[in-house]
Amino acid sequence: MNLERLAEEFVKEKKHLAALTKRVDGLKEMLKEKVAETGTPDESGHIWLQAGRFQLENQRRQGDPYLDKEAAEAWAKEVGIWDEVSDTIEVLNQDKLAGWVYLNKDDFNVETGVPVEAEYRELFITPDPIYGFQTPNESKGEQYDEY
Repeated sequence: MNLERLAEEFVKEKKHLAALTKRVDGLKEMLKEKVAETGTPDESGHIWLQAGRFQLENQRRQGDPYLDKEAAEAWAKEVGIWDEVSDTIEVLNQDKLAGWVYLNKDDFNVETGVPVEAEYRELFITPDPIYGFQTPNESKGEQYDEY
């Protein structure tokens, strides 16, 4: 295949893709309208509609990017609903864990008798080794590439 024909085919397919994207977006909007009109909401606010063998869902929008979060938090605390409308997410602080292990590295686990520092090292995931792939040129003494 020559270069001009390849470029020509690329441009043609790109135009075809644009037309298909426009068609898909139009169908999606029509389906969204139907789901909003006749769908059934669930407990989390999503709207569902059975369409033959397909189950269509219009998901509830999560949050408003223009919401003044500080003002909303102050208002929720003022009216006494803060505990009902807020979430607390607990996450592990790796720096605090490493600091605790360092300060207690000589301690032993009472149940296993293993030093705390050794148990801590076992918590890390060892990555798989990277393998190189042999190319035909390697047999001639050339180096191989790593992928």
